[in-house]
Amino acid sequence: MLVTEYQVEPGDTLQGRLLGEVSAGYDVVPVLLERHGGRAPEPFPSDDARLEPDQYHRYRTAHRCAARYCRRLEHRFVSRGQARIEAMVRELRRFYRLGSNAKLRHALA
Repeated sequence: MLVTEYQVEPGDTLQGRLLGEVSAGYDVVPVLLERHGGRAPEPFPSDDARLEPDQYHRYRTAHRCAARYCRRLEHRFVSRGQARIEAMVRELRRFYRLGSNAKLRHALA
């Protein structure tokens, strides 16, 4: 499991889209929707929620970090036709236990 963040900014192509459209298009499961203005975060938000501009940057950064981390996993554990599944699972478990900032640092390393 890879946990990521994304922030919608003004002018983003995702601005105003339904969360369900985005989650299906990127094959992700939103677990928390945060909005500016002091509103409480929404755990497991409805697919009917619309993305606001402030969410673009976090979403884009998260997508970039996730893609980079996945490429690194593939390079380290699935190369030359041989997959080292047990070692990859250990790495994923270790990654899963990291805090948010540590995950970003690790994904970008």
